[in-house]
Amino acid sequence: MEAFIDSNIIIEAFKKRGSEEASEILNLILQENVICFINIIVESEVVFYLITKGKGKLNLRELEEFLDFFEFLSTNKNIQSLFKDFVEKYKLKPNDAIILSTCKYYGVPYLISLDSDFEKPCKEEGIELVSSSGKLKEVLS
Repeated sequence: MEAFIDSNIIIEAFKKRGSEEASEILNLILQENVICFINIIVESEVVFYLITKGKGKLNLRELEEFLDFFEFLSTNKNIQSLFKDFVEKYKLKPNDAIILSTCKYYGVPYLISLDSDFEKPCKEEGIELVSSSGKLKEVLS
């Protein structure tokens, strides 16, 4: 299985008093050897929240080592074009539109996120949103 991981999964799993649901999702991903992707948006949001704002359980070196687990997808002009369309069409926040555009451009079939703003756009763009550990278990079986 290949999936793009939204920053909220990582942030919620590693912040002080974070989400058990996000931790369970990450544990499933690691146990099942899911091929996971992130982009610069996810990396920057994770570093900002967990390190710059001091909300995380990890230091920068530990976080960098963890992020090395993920495959990194670069942005380009095509993603930039899609991103603008998705902001207009779905009224997504710019960072969310870049995440969705990255999934669409690279053909990543699943987006793992706790953000319900992705429900309609994912459905319309042919990307399956995985927003719970139960849904992830279902997809993995």
